[in-house]
Amino acid sequence: LDEGKCSYIRGKTEATIKNFSPFYSRQYSVAFCHHVRSEVEQQRDLTSQFLKTKPPLEPGTVLYEAELSQFAEDIKKWKERYIVVKNDFAIESYENKEAYQKGATPKSRILPAGGKVLTSEDEYNLLSDRFFPDPIASSEKDNAQPFVVLPKEFPVYLWQPFLRHGY
Repeated sequence: LDEGKCSYIRGKTEATIKNFSPFYSRQYSVAFCHHVRSEVEQQRDLTSQFLKTKPPLEPGTVLYEAELSQFAEDIKKWKERYIVVKNDFAIESYENKEAYQKGATPKSRILPAGGKVLTSEDEYNLLSDRFFPDPIASSEKDNAQPFVVLPKEFPVYLWQPFLRHGY
């Protein structure tokens, strides 16, 4: 390395250490006091100062499962599906519970990254209008018919920014 690059790296390193040193000083003094206290009190069990984390779940652990009505876009009808959410938070839909228990591949698998869960068609329409404004929209939006007749009272809309939306 030439002298210019060396001085640049040295300057960056010194700035980083200078920014980090107050945190290190505080943490070091806490750790040192803890060490002195444990020697004076003769504690047998050492407690960590790090945050405790839960042990990770085994891959494939089911967090939620239920039977729901899902709108099938291809046939334009509501179908009863068995929905499973595993510990990777992917939403998998199966034909029924027996298909899931037999190990069949899911009909659909949605990774909910960057999406929204909405619980009314009005919320869904507002979000749609905000992201996809209609330049020639009429002012009669209050009289608009629902785009899908709901089979049950409590709808859930999955808004995915780069995927097909689910409901």
